[in-house]
Amino acid sequence: MQAMNESSSKISIILSLTSLWLISGCAPMISGAMNMSVTPEIVAQKTAKHFGVSESQIQITNLQKEALTTNYQVRTGGKLYNCSLYYGDVQCKQPGT
Repeated sequence: MQAMNESSSKISIILSLTSLWLISGCAPMISGAMNMSVTPEIVAQKTAKHFGVSESQIQITNLQKEALTTNYQVRTGGKLYNCSLYYGDVQCKQPGT
């Protein structure tokens, strides 16, 4: 009986480790799939909110989707910004800063 319990414990540990390995390997794929669903409209909404302006006050160009991020340029208030959208968070910097 003790040998059977030890065997069950080992199998349980192996299954747990295998599950963790599979889940951690899938995270980038899931994130990439989520980023693929990002539309230009979503980028415009989130970017306008980031700058505190209406969508009509921003111009988005050079939109490029990568595995986990969406990179693009924004012109607003007469200034140009390089921006990225990563996990729903907008980050923008003026070129050269």
